[in-house]
Amino acid sequence: MKRIILALRILFLIIVMFTSNSMYSQYIGVNYYYQGVWNGWRGNKYMNMYHLYGNRNGLRVYEDGKRPADFFFRFWITDYSIPNKKDIKTHYKTNTKWIYKGYVEYYICDVYPTFEDCLRELQRPLYKEDTEWSSYQEKLSVIKANKIRKTGSFSSIGYKKVTKPAEIWILPYKKYPKVYNIWFDNVGYAIDLGIADELYGKQKE
Repeated sequence: MKRIILALRILFLIIVMFTSNSMYSQYIGVNYYYQGVWNGWRGNKYMNMYHLYGNRNGLRVYEDGKRPADFFFRFWITDYSIPNKKDIKTHYKTNTKWIYKGYVEYYICDVYPTFEDCLRELQRPLYKEDTEWSSYQEKLSVIKANKIRKTGSFSSIGYKKVTKPAEIWILPYKKYPKVYNIWFDNVGYAIDLGIADELYGKQKE
């Protein structure tokens, strides 16, 4: 009976680990790939620029001081399955990444109509407050005037959420997933969970 109870407790913990959403309030690193190169990790354990909310098959990225609902980037995996210990060990020893299919959601605007435009001009994804600065309104006025001169009209897209298919890599790990590389529209978005351990436990690497 004790063995049965122990087995049920372990099963419960596994289910919670893989299905529950958690907030990450510790170090999180991000990196962006565009114009053919990665552009360096951002974030450190002393100053947390971003927070994450989600689980192993999907995360929301949002600014410090904001809510998960206010995310500026989100991804989720549609074909995720829990790997066994043997596969995890094999992938780690052979340096073989896990490759999944999924989707991303992010925001664009009239001044930065693609995700790559945001990275090239802002060196990060678009935030809602970016569209509220006076410098943005000045750029928008120029774009509006040029569009009207060429076509006779202008229809603003505002701060618009976009959903796109993505290929999602989870890099080899010893125990828990740590680094995600998300590829879409010729750009890459990397997330390093770092020492965030509220869902996965402390890293022992």
